[in-house]
Amino acid sequence: MGTATNIEVAAPDGALIGGVIMPGIMMMQDALHSRIAAPLPHVPIAATPHLGRDTATAMQAGLYWLNVYGLAGLLRGLLTELHLADSTPILATGGLAASLFPDLQRQLPQLQLVGDLTLRGLWLASQQLRLAKSNKPA
Repeated sequence: MGTATNIEVAAPDGALIGGVIMPGIMMMQDALHSRIAAPLPHVPIAATPHLGRDTATAMQAGLYWLNVYGLAGLLRGLLTELHLADSTPILATGGLAASLFPDLQRQLPQLQLVGDLTLRGLWLASQQLRLAKSNKPA
């Protein structure tokens, strides 16, 4: 979650089933700030009331809640489409995952925040390579 938001769906054996790639909250923020005729202010990504009372808080509300409800809805749709239980684990990682996590988890209680998922994957891969080398005949 950041410049782009990616969703990857893996089978229990680790095989990739498929994925979703969409503009992330930072890309949306940038588009509002710099890619329209009358640029809007740059606002921080933060939990905010649903209704903004001025331009900046209205932008914050739109960016934040669109991502929370949009991701929750998309993930629920994927669970339904793939005939997966509502308790299927969902992992959140990436630049702004922690910012959205509390409200996103209210929508999806099975969501878990794993900030170091890439590092964990690299460590696991190194362990598998080390094991493969030690089991290789001389």
